[in-house]
Amino acid sequence: MNQGLQGIAVGDPVIVTDLNREKPVHDTVAVVGRKYATIGGRKYDLSTGHVVDGMGHRHAYTPTQWARRAAEARLSTARVGVYQADRADHLSDADVTALAEQLEGILAKLRGAP
Repeated sequence: MNQGLQGIAVGDPVIVTDLNREKPVHDTVAVVGRKYATIGGRKYDLSTGHVVDGMGHRHAYTPTQWARRAAEARLSTARVGVYQADRADHLSDADVTALAEQLEGILAKLRGAP
């Protein structure tokens, strides 16, 4: 997924992460130029979403990109949980079969099958 900021406009909401902060900051776009956007007094590269200060520890996301990032994190957590919960002896045969079919479908989608 492209993490750039193409298509943003002045006043659009963005979410800014900083490796030195625990929580993301919600802000708005102040200026949009050809290559850069100004958000919270800092310049961000429109093609990458990274701050242009040489340190690279800040990144700006659109709300759609942020929602996708959150969904991918939930997917990752769920995959780890399924792997760790590999006991199925308390499930009925029908439950095991149904879950196996669902997981096979999920795996096919993750591998790019239609």
